[in-house]
Amino acid sequence: MVECLIWNHNEHGALLEFPHEASPDEAFHLHCPELAIDTPCRVIWRDGREWGVAYTA
Repeated sequence: MVECLIWNHNEHGALLEFPHEASPDEAFHLHCPELAIDTPCRVIWRDGREWGVAYTA
């Protein structure tokens, strides 16, 4: 499990911000009960600690 902040969440994807350089796989499961997110996603872009992801389910 890797913790991150979730920004700009919508029905298509989100911007994730990690506290340090993270290296999860290109595809992973994003889970956040507070935002009702429990879905597979894939990385669209990366810029240091910030990643754009698209939901794939």
